[in-house]
Amino acid sequence: MDTKKNIIEIDFHLLDLRYSHTRIQNANLLARMQNSISRYGQIVPALAVAERNTFILIDGYLRHRAMKACGHDCIKLQVVEENEAGALFTVLAKNNDRQWEVIEQASLIQELHSRFTYSFAEIGNRLGRNKSWVKRRLDLVASLPNEIQQAVL
Repeated sequence: MDTKKNIIEIDFHLLDLRYSHTRIQNANLLARMQNSISRYGQIVPALAVAERNTFILIDGYLRHRAMKACGHDCIKLQVVEENEAGALFTVLAKNNDRQWEVIEQASLIQELHSRFTYSFAEIGNRLGRNKSWVKRRLDLVASLPNEIQQAVL
């Protein structure tokens, strides 16, 4: 498949940022990303799935924030042809492309379990893990009070 065909540039207002609550805000990383974007532009497209007239941002929240901070109003997206849950699985399974914080990973797994009703075993199989690993991630999110979760993120 030629992925170039699936790369588009869209206005920010067309983005659905429904997973922003799962990402840790890190001022140092944001400053480094802003510096890179100021110097070189957006090098790597963010990852999204199309839904009606919008695009659900799956991965690229730091890029999105940095682009906004640099005064841009558009972002390059690689639009994948799989469904939203499939795209979440793909992003989580690519361990080497991005270092996930445990709380971010756990929050996305919680979405797969609660919103998309995947079982622990199904999630574990799709991520190359066992259901005990999935349960430990979900227990982490469940055990943290919401105020602490928000403070960490």
